[in-house]
Amino acid sequence: MRFDTKSTSLMGAVLGVAGAAGISATLGTQTAPLGALLGAAAPMSGDAADEFCLLMDAPYFSGLKKGCYTKDKLGDLAKEDLLNRRGDRVEVIMTSPPEAAESSDNCRTCEDYNRMRRLGWFALSGRDQRREAFFQRACGLLNYLEKATPPASTNFAVGNIDADALAALAPGTLLRLSGRAPGATGGDVPVAAASTSVRWAEEAEGYVITSEDQTVVIQPLVHADFDGDKLGDVLAYTRTQMNEGSAFAGTIGYFSRPEAEGPVTFTAR
Repeated sequence: MRFDTKSTSLMGAVLGVAGAAGISATLGTQTAPLGALLGAAAPMSGDAADEFCLLMDAPYFSGLKKGCYTKDKLGDLAKEDLLNRRGDRVEVIMTSPPEAAESSDNCRTCEDYNRMRRLGWFALSGRDQRREAFFQRACGLLNYLEKATPPASTNFAVGNIDADALAALAPGTLLRLSGRAPGATGGDVPVAAASTSVRWAEEAEGYVITSEDQTVVIQPLVHADFDGDKLGDVLAYTRTQMNEGSAFAGTIGYFSRPEAEGPVTFTAR
């Protein structure tokens, strides 16, 4: 099993939680935007060879709708101001690392955000940590696509994650804010969930996976090859929140399925 992630803004290291065991897949009456029906391991069309297709609207970039775009077109977005759903510019105040001279600066674009993150800057206040989620999602999308390639085929039957794919998550795949496995001696470890369920939620624009103490929202972004195996992966933004209280963490990574009937894994770098 592959699982790799990095610390997020509020809670430090993000830990794994058991996936396949105990998950029930229910869509209710909602229908997810699942993209083109490709079939298991279906070949990709030649028309898609130079483009990447967004699985949902990306309103944090001006006018960016669900559809297919060239890598150059998407890369140019790094210089644009990020927007909220009302179309207002989103700013986050980033603070220099403790070992540097104390300073802060406004961050408005993915160029700003990537530069500050490389220097170790971070969002300090709760308000700015919440606003940083816009940048984690939008800039993460662009950063992953920099090295992505169009896939030759895919084992995601609909060219996207769906409830069946999420029900096949490998143990240790979903994200948790905190918790330790019994007998753990250190480091990040998988933590078992007593029971989980997965459903599509229109209001969340993604799948919602709920356990006894935490809820994970998974918003699919784009279908592409992110690990170089020529198979389609699904890049997604995930947000984990405690069911009681306001603690949350967001990250972006991709779901992989190397075999048509095999487990699904999640990787974030």
